[in-house]
Amino acid sequence: LFRSVKPAILNVGEFDTRGITEKILASNSDDVELEDFLNYWIFLYESIHLRLYQQSLQFGQMTFLDEVCDLSGLSLQQFSPLFVTKVMSPWLKMTQAYYPETTRRIYILHPPAIIKVAWKLVTPLLSQGTIDKIRFVRKFDGSANDFVESASWLD
Repeated sequence: LFRSVKPAILNVGEFDTRGITEKILASNSDDVELEDFLNYWIFLYESIHLRLYQQSLQFGQMTFLDEVCDLSGLSLQQFSPLFVTKVMSPWLKMTQAYYPETTRRIYILHPPAIIKVAWKLVTPLLSQGTIDKIRFVRKFDGSANDFVESASWLD
């Protein structure tokens, strides 16, 4: 038996991947380094893990997180070769190596037409276990918040 908490919403289509990449690859010591970026995500995942562990103990069953990734506004420009190789690849390797069971399901909302190309870029970086968790939601017109409130993510 398991239970899920209210899903986390990631507005992926709004990610400034160019800005993130420029900051991480800049030689200026005032900029963010890849290690800082990864440590930020480690902090988030450790905080999530602590909360899920506490809830698992409280309710006597494993508690998982679902994610809703809203791809509204996503473009191929967000998948530059530098971003994919220098930022996204180490980030995904880290999350899959150390946090593979944090997320039960990943719901992809509003996938644009370019998703087939983006999917081909991303899937080689994902484990089969992660790929199996992903659900594309093509027939939902509302916002990510509307999706969560509708309980359409419960399966």
